[in-house]
Amino acid sequence: MNESIKAFFVYGTLCRGQCREHLWPAQPIRIVEAWTYGTLYGRADYPAMRNGTDKVAGEYWSFDPKDMSRVIAALDEIEGTHQVGQPNLYDRVIIDVYKRTNEEAHAMLEPNPTNKPSLESLDKKPLDDLAIDDNSTNHSPFDRAYGYHYAIDPIADGFQQISKSVRQTSPCVKWPTE
Repeated sequence: MNESIKAFFVYGTLCRGQCREHLWPAQPIRIVEAWTYGTLYGRADYPAMRNGTDKVAGEYWSFDPKDMSRVIAALDEIEGTHQVGQPNLYDRVIIDVYKRTNEEAHAMLEPNPTNKPSLESLDKKPLDDLAIDDNSTNHSPFDRAYGYHYAIDPIADGFQQISKSVRQTSPCVKWPTE
């Protein structure tokens, strides 16, 4: 465990409103709409990400340092990482994470039918303070976080690459695609 990493970047079933959201073992300090560079793949049940150059939409979940070992253990089990006698399904990696601009975040937000806390109520900074210049080619990440990359070729495992649709208003790719 890298002691300086206090957060996770998630892009699929662990995000708010998805089927595994309830599996986080600790309350986050903050959740921020974010993105990272990668190549995103999807199928009906879950997504996979590998290294790449697309902007992949997700969420940055930060935790109290005292909770990190418990969060790492739980997510490694969920993602099939470092399980004794089993090959990794996902590899835990350290990635650069970028905050979405106000426009990017609001284009990606979906209605909140569960009445769970909204982005604004969980994030201690308003989105306007988090903006990045999307026209710049030299973005600086706001933090580094743990993330999970698929350990084998996703195409060989039945995934399809998710590409940015001309109908999308955000420059990010995301799962689920609809």
